[in-house]
Amino acid sequence: MKKSSRSKLSPDEAKRIKAMVPTIDELRIIDLMRDYRAIRKNYYGNSIPPVEKMLIRFFPREEIVKLSGYDDEHTDGLSCWGKYKGFLVPTMILLPDDLKICETRISLLHETAHIKVNLKFGRNMGHGKNFNREIRRLAAAGAYDGWL
Repeated sequence: MKKSSRSKLSPDEAKRIKAMVPTIDELRIIDLMRDYRAIRKNYYGNSIPPVEKMLIRFFPREEIVKLSGYDDEHTDGLSCWGKYKGFLVPTMILLPDDLKICETRISLLHETAHIKVNLKFGRNMGHGKNFNREIRRLAAAGAYDGWL
């Protein structure tokens, strides 16, 4: 009988190696940050913060609905900057953790448009004419090509 050339890992070694492998959730965050970085570079330049100054995360949809204050289970994201409901917050984008890949890109574009418009005007501008103008600018620049 031939002996295996592989040595058996101790439980501690196996645990250490397992801890080095990213989880699916961690990989999704890495992808989200990579997408934000590309969107910023391709469509915004320096007009929105770099990814290093952002908090970008997936969050349970029901929590995003509660935070947003909207009674809408179809809320596909939340972006904040400066102050939110009277509290100082980092510039952040929260996306529902149940989005599909194409929905994630579209929601991220939507929330970056909010960040851009809100920073430009110094207050929450909602979905008004300035926000709609920014969405049209993104569409004309090709940001949605292949995603809609």
